[in-house]
Amino acid sequence: MADQEKDDKHNRKSQKIDAAPMCSSPGFPMSKFFNNAHYSDIAIKFSDQQLFCHKVVVCEASDYFRTLCGHDAKLKEKHDRLIELRDDDPDAVPGLVNYLYTGSYSDDNHPRRLDWTYHNAVRVAANKYGIKTLETLALSALKERARGI
Repeated sequence: MADQEKDDKHNRKSQKIDAAPMCSSPGFPMSKFFNNAHYSDIAIKFSDQQLFCHKVVVCEASDYFRTLCGHDAKLKEKHDRLIELRDDDPDAVPGLVNYLYTGSYSDDNHPRRLDWTYHNAVRVAANKYGIKTLETLALSALKERARGI
């Protein structure tokens, strides 16, 4: 019995949590912490912009971010409290990070919402950072916009 409990405990620890269910809890809406300095313990810098973030959110959703600044990280980002994303579309990064906090991919207010290249940029970033659910959503939006061309 003790071995079974040990195995169950190990399996719970090793399970990766999908960002969408984690963020959509009505009892604790993570969306209010998107780009909010309150309790922020890391920032993501891209282009000439910066977003306030929380390690618990970005590291749980992405192996890439976990490698940079997670508990076992040995890289400078863990201590610098800054992740620099130099090669990503500056419009795609806020959409990606917002998804981590809300579990929703909505482009209703984005100025490039009708432009298929925006959705492709989000899809590419989601793939790069290992956020498969967002990659799928962005690909669907991309296909929908591309039909209108």
